[in-house]
Amino acid sequence: MFEHINPSSFQTLRQLDLKLDPSVDKEQNDPLIGLPEGLARMPAGNNLREISITVFVCEFRGCSARSQHWEPLDRVLGDRGRFARLERVTVLVVKILGSPSKGSKDDKGRLLMDMSEVCFSKMRSLYGTDFTFQLKV
Repeated sequence: MFEHINPSSFQTLRQLDLKLDPSVDKEQNDPLIGLPEGLARMPAGNNLREISITVFVCEFRGCSARSQHWEPLDRVLGDRGRFARLERVTVLVVKILGSPSKGSKDDKGRLLMDMSEVCFSKMRSLYGTDFTFQLKV
């Protein structure tokens, strides 16, 4: 994901604003389309201060709120060795409703909010880092 960026650029990069559209990855149904793996490859000791991630969850295409997709993001961002200067992380999940499927809209919204409590436990407990999780429908 970040392999095309000159490694020395990470010394001056302070803010990262990402918009992820998982509809481009129709086979994996991964709402983060490989972001945790990409972040894990960033050089340790980078100067990132703020990361903002907007994820468009397309329920009608099968993208899920399963923790297996979201917990790796919590692990990599909570790595103080890699992101020692990180002050603020914002994760915004934009839920795009489509054709009817199992479960009510309220149930799915509740699932995503519960996911924020379960899947981002490491980020919520980091001292000195402001973590915000938001859900928009």
